[in-house]
Amino acid sequence: EFTWENKGTFFLKSSFLKDLILYSPLLALQKYSGLLLYIAGTSDEYVRPQPEMGWAFLNAHSGKNKLISLPADHNLNVGTGGTDYLDVAIEESIVWFESSLFTIE
Repeated sequence: EFTWENKGTFFLKSSFLKDLILYSPLLALQKYSGLLLYIAGTSDEYVRPQPEMGWAFLNAHSGKNKLISLPADHNLNVGTGGTDYLDVAIEESIVWFESSLFTIE
């Protein structure tokens, strides 16, 4: 059980914490060759440093990928500054997936 800022109290099972140690997203990405879009908030306080973490994921991935870097926090500033960066992320995602899905061999 833990309380996270003003977001409330959360309950995690021990299996979740064990999985954080046992599994590596970077190793999993080495086996995945499908489309990968990574959206990084350069002010992300939970996954850092950004966009360097994003580049690590893209470097581990062998398929078509793209990094979008925005000057936003982990939640794209939705809780603190409106939805402008969320709107950009959605629009960029739509454009990238539409262009990518029709060029897959």
